[in-house]
Amino acid sequence: MAKTNLKTATAKQRIFRKAINLLNQIFFTWNNGNEEELVSFLQTIRDKSPNVQFQKLIASSVPFLNAFVQNQNSNLFSRIYRHPFIQGYSLPYEVGNTKLVHSDWLRSVLIRAVCYCSSVEDFNLERIYLELTCLTNGYSLRFVETHVQHFFNFFHLHPMRYSRDQIMYNKFRHNWFNYIKIQHELSDQLQQFDDKGQLIHLNYLYEYGAR
Repeated sequence: MAKTNLKTATAKQRIFRKAINLLNQIFFTWNNGNEEELVSFLQTIRDKSPNVQFQKLIASSVPFLNAFVQNQNSNLFSRIYRHPFIQGYSLPYEVGNTKLVHSDWLRSVLIRAVCYCSSVEDFNLERIYLELTCLTNGYSLRFVETHVQHFFNFFHLHPMRYSRDQIMYNKFRHNWFNYIKIQHELSDQLQQFDDKGQLIHLNYLYEYGAR
């Protein structure tokens, strides 16, 4: 609801949105007026949807959930943010096929890293952090190498793993953003098939990847 109202009320605004589907939260940066105009804009949304809650914070930088967002000379800069009181180098706790879960987790956090980190330097630091997280929790170097290489080879950009070229990294990010958009569109199509009873679900147990 909030996302719909924001989109309607800001047809002529330049807004950067980040949707968190599970939490139903969004954030946006405002660059089309002063604080009074921002307050008026938010009031328009509140009038249409009284249940929408706001937390307004005006600053040159701000953490939002797992993202750190900063205004650098009128350019939007972002990277991964970790709360200082949360224990680092830890994997999600799972009961059952932990190897499968952590394989999916590593892929998802690598995708999150490339989407959140606008700088190639920050992305490389985050990648190294994720690799060390797996290694310190008992996974082998082969396990890490297999999954990280697959991540970079997905768009045939293996040299990106050790590159500090910002232009190459921007292209790599663009590929992932397009991929995520396509995945969302496919997910919507599959849901439509499922709603019509035209989708067949196949469930099976399997192991894959190196330990």
